[in-house]
Amino acid sequence: MPKNIIEIETPVGFIRYRDTIFLDKIESDDMDWVFIGEIFNRHVSNNPKTVDPFYYKFKLKFFNVISMFHCDQEETSSGLFSGFHDMHVAPSFFKVENSEYLKKCPFQDKEFHKEYFQQLSHYCLRTYDTAFNIIAKDFEITINSEETTIP
Repeated sequence: MPKNIIEIETPVGFIRYRDTIFLDKIESDDMDWVFIGEIFNRHVSNNPKTVDPFYYKFKLKFFNVISMFHCDQEETSSGLFSGFHDMHVAPSFFKVENSEYLKKCPFQDKEFHKEYFQQLSHYCLRTYDTAFNIIAKDFEITINSEETTIP
């Protein structure tokens, strides 16, 4: 895995694979953004492979978002995962260390903004077709432990 990609461990483990996160809704409340959807249990690291397939419901909230952009998988993948051996098993939720995008954000070179920009991180949330790049201060994830069966 590229050195600047840091997988984020969730209550159900690391979330991997391209077809693991399904979004139902995205909400915004001023500077906070909330992603609501399901996580397929077969592609999380804490799932025993003998368990029948099901979905976890999740809510992922990013705080103090100053930038959010989305693009297709190939666009994000070619930049962040160059040299990664198999894009289909790459992480679906991660932090980008030493982000080139964060370094290029406007105003960060202004003296009165430096302290604020030092508190920000670059996160990436990958669904089947879309990758969301989020520049935010922090995040919180809630995962419902009740299983939703696959119809």
